[in-house]
Parts: sequence; C-alpha cells; structure tokens
Amino acid sequence: MPSSVQSKCLACLMLILVAAALFVGPSAHAGLTWQSAEAQIQSPALATHYSSEVRGLLVETTITQRFVNASDDWLEGTYTIPLPDDAALHGLTLRIGERLIEGEVQLRQQARVTYEAAKLEGRRTALVENQQGNLFRTRVAEVAPGETVEVELRLSHEVRFDQGRFELVLPLSLVPRYGKAPNLDGAFSQLNEAALETTGPAPLASIELWIDAGVPVRMPYSSTHGLKVSGSGTQFEVSSGAVPIVADRDLVLRWEPEAADAPSAALFAQEFDGEQFALVMLVPPNEPGPRLARELILVLDTSGSMEGVSMDAAKASARLALGGLTEDDRFNLIAFSSNHQLLFEQSREPSADNLAQALGFIESMRANGGTLMEPALATAFAIPADDQRVRQVVFVTDGAVSNEDRISAQVGTDAGSARLFAVGIGSAPNAHFLRKAAELGRGTALMVRDPAEAQVRMGEMLEQLNSPLLTRLSIHSDVPVQTLPAVLPDLYAGQSLVIMLRAKQLSGKLRVEGLRHNASWQRELALRVRQDEGVARLYGRRLVGSLEDQLKLTRDEPALRPLIESAALRFGLASRYTSFVAVDRTPARAADGESRKVAFANGQPNEPYAFAATATGWPVTLLFGVLVCLLALTGRVRWHD
Repeated sequence: MPSSVQSKCLACLMLILVAAALFVGPSAHAGLTWQSAEAQIQSPALATHYSSEVRGLLVETTITQRFVNASDDWLEGTYTIPLPDDAALHGLTLRIGERLIEGEVQLRQQARVTYEAAKLEGRRTALVENQQGNLFRTRVAEVAPGETVEVELRLSHEVRFDQGRFELVLPLSLVPRYGKAPNLDGAFSQLNEAALETTGPAPLASIELWIDAGVPVRMPYSSTHGLKVSGSGTQFEVSSGAVPIVADRDLVLRWEPEAADAPSAALFAQEFDGEQFALVMLVPPNEPGPRLARELILVLDTSGSMEGVSMDAAKASARLALGGLTEDDRFNLIAFSSNHQLLFEQSREPSADNLAQALGFIESMRANGGTLMEPALATAFAIPADDQRVRQVVFVTDGAVSNEDRISAQVGTDAGSARLFAVGIGSAPNAHFLRKAAELGRGTALMVRDPAEAQVRMGEMLEQLNSPLLTRLSIHSDVPVQTLPAVLPDLYAGQSLVIMLRAKQLSGKLRVEGLRHNASWQRELALRVRQDEGVARLYGRRLVGSLEDQLKLTRDEPALRPLIESAALRFGLASRYTSFVAVDRTPARAADGESRKVAFANGQPNEPYAFAATATGWPVTLLFGVLVCLLALTGRVRWHD
C-alpha cells in the first residue's frame, strides 16, 4: 500500500478513535477521586445505611457509611453524598471498632486545618464539608489495612404534605452536574482534577424507618423501591429487608391520611438556648376559585442528561400543558441545551395553527448537549409582558447544573411579576436547586421521580396553576415572633402553608390572614410550648438558607458571612462556612507514613447520563469526526511522516 494512503488511513483511524472517545463522553461519576501511584488498586467497599424516625412532619435520620479497607495500605477515602434538600446536618460520629469519636462543628477553614493536622500526626479523622446545595463531601483518613471504619451523619428534615398525602424523600444517588462546581471558600483547590479516576463499585443501601404519623393513615407505599411495610393506624415500620437496595434512584415513601383524619393544622415546638421555636403547618380548604387568564411559558431542558425516560416525560408534560389552555390564555415554548430556541417572539393564543406549531416543536426535541439554563430563563423573563394575564413560567429539567447559586439568583432578580414553577424530572432530580429557584421565583416546585407518574403529577400541578387558592398572606400573633419565610407565597389548591417561628415565649394565638376568591380569609392556631426534637435545628437551617439567598442576590459577603457563620455555629449545623470534623486522639499510624487516597463511587441514576457533562451533543461530535475523516481521504488533510 502506498505510504501516502497508509498515512491517510492512519489519520482516519486516529480521528475515528478520537470521535469515538468524545462520543462515549466522560464517566458520569459524581464522587471525587485521586489517581493512585500504583497500576492496580484493590478497591475498598462502601455500604450505606439509612435509619429514620418520623414523628408527624419531623424526621431524624442517621446515615451510616461503612468503609472497609481490604488492601495492604493505609487509606484515605472520599465520598460525595446527597442529603434531603431541606436537611439540617447537625452531627458526626466516627466509629472504629469499639471506639466512638464525636465530631464538632468548626469554621470551614479551621475544620480543614484540624483534619489535615490529624492526618500528619497519623490520627484517624473524618471531615464533612458542604460541596454545594445539598451535596456534602465526606473524607475519612488513616484507615488501617483490614480495618472497618463507620462514619455516622445525623440530620433533621421534614415530611412534606401536598395534594392530601405525606411524602418523605431520601436521596440515594445524584445526577452528575454540568459545568465546573463552585469553589466554596477554596474547598477543592488542592485537588488535581486532571488525575481523576473512578474507584470501586456503586454502593448498596439498607433502609429502616419508624413512622408515627400522628393521625390514622393508610399503609405507606413506595413507587420507587420494593420495601417491607408493617403496622397499622398511626405506627408503621418500613425497611429494605435482608437484601440491600441498589442506590440508583431517590427513595420516595408516601402515606395518606384516612379521609376523616386529614390534618387541617399542625404545630411542633421546641425550647432551645433561651428561645422557643415552632414549625406550623396550615391546610386551607381545597376549593379553588375562578380561573385566571394566564400566560404559560414552558421552558424545557433538552440536554444530554435528559436522554431517555426523562425526555419522554418532559415532552408528554408539555403536550398535557398545551391541552389545558383556554381561549383566554397565551402560551410560548423554549427548548434549551447548549443553546436555546424560542418558539414565538411573543406569546400567542392557543389557536389550532399555533398549537400545531407547538406540538411539532415538541416532537422535534432531542436530548443532547450541555445544560445552559441562564440564557433560556433570561429569554423567558424578557418576552414582552401581557399586563392582562398572570405570567407563569413552568421550568422542566433534572437540574443537573453546577452553577445553581447563580441561576437561583438570576430568577430572584429577573422574574419580576412572573411566577416560576419548577418541575424536576428523573429518578434523582436536583431538588434542592429546583425548590430554591421556585422559592425565589415566588412559585412552587414539583419532583417527578417516577416517569409513570409524570402525566398525573403534572396534571395536578397544572390544575393548581389555574387559580390561586390564597393570596396576600400575612401573619399576626399575640406575642412578637420572627417568621421564615419572611414573605409568604401564594397558595394553590392542594398545597399547605409551612412556616417557622421564633419567639421569646410562644403563647396566645397565631393568625394567618389573606384573600380567598378576593374575599377576606383567616385562620387561627393556639401557640403552646412543647419539646419536639429537631424544630430549632430546622429553624436554624431555614435561617442559614435565607441568609445564603441574600448572599446570592446581593453578593455582600463581608456583611452576610459573619451572620451565616454565627447562625450555623449557634445551631450546630454544617453550612458553606462551617464543617464537621472528628479526630481520634490516639495516633494509629506513624507520623512519617503516608496514606493512599482513593474514592468511592456514587450510585448513579437508573437512566443514561453518558452525555450529561458534554458541551455539545454527541451527534455533532461524531459528525465532525466523520467529516474530518472524509477530508483526510480526499487529500484535503495531509498527514506528515
């Protein structure tokens, strides 16, 4: 074969291999990994156990991560774990054999110094830091050969009550985020990202839950996992049984009150540090008023991470939304991935022709490319407004982005009079980000983790959006109280109002006032002192979250950072500026030794996310490779020996 032809064939082969590598894309691995200096490494194992106690709306959960070092080396392990989006992480315990080492909350940099110093001295130590949103990074060092180390995380969170049912969610997996993660206070500056590699299989998880519902309820059920359930009335036990479950999707557990026992109000209170705190839930009568004239703007994520059932569910939801429009409504659509496309320059009436164009637009959507949300949301908010209609932006996505703080701040700044309603699609949507964006956009969020439920759940939400149930809500009480959120959202049919209170003394009456069908509405609830574990921590988490929202919007870190640090330290919580660290005071390894650093893989969602981290779609990449090959064969690209 002539050398020129051989060269061209070699060039073509290399380009095909490059295109194939780009086609496959990077591993959708969310854990953090260090490259081992040795060619072969025997992977340690990780098992995770979730133990939750539910009392009404309050949940106390202990997550136990078990690291087993089956190698002949001292190891340092790392794992990224998602927590419930409203969780207050308030405890860390390191267990080695019979030894228990309690962690303490410290300022972030101080905790990191404590951890690194313990490593240098050969002491067993663990560090838990907030990575972003509801993602936390666990590090455990000086695990001896053959040793098992357990890291216990303790957190408080809430059960949600919506559409007449209670719902508890435990995130077991996470969607790899698009884009580079933010650098919170220099947290990851020491990592060599060019040397990352996946180590070890995804973990299994075991589940144990004890439920005291507070009111008689039907048997709890899960649409995501096969769980063993026993009990009756108000008391139930739920578990994964003898065989652990694969951590490839969020666990969702629901229970419904008996019709005669549906709650209309709930109060949980706790005295802490010289003050009293309360969590209050009010359920207004579920009777929606007259239908609104509205402008519905659907913003649909078509990035690579939506490929498969998530994309199908998003398209079905969009078609369902169009089918519910009336002649008084206006609508528009935006699809986004690495770029975005707007259907109409200005929203239009739902005529037969306009709907046909919209359905064709939806049908043409394909999942590929990156996840650039900001330009798409900016376009939605910038569409010329119709003063005669309420603007509702329905944002359908899995939320797989790293720059979630910036996007949430954009919503809070640009939404204006619009309301943002976020719909999380997929088995592990980024619920923390989507609920926060909806809160700043004065709307609500819906998580659809089971594709089979997509049309039913979306139908419920669209029915809610037809008419607000309560507007202009305000709080009044017989004693001075501070409330979170400070500004109450509008309520739609099927929703409950959940607020946190803080006072020197909880007594007298709490009154919530507003407008219902343009007429005055109010509801009273007696305040009383109780001792419900976890309420103060939940208030602290809400307070930290509120201050962090202000930080996103104003970027005034000199003023807000001390307030966030003070609140997190007072309530003993991990935050962007505080971390948990535990140190065994007895050295385990000679100080002149060195641990090998490894990582543990996260459970990945049971959906294809091979292209979640790509900036362009794989078809474009493959086409580019093919075109270059053709150019090589035609002599337009020369290969020099």
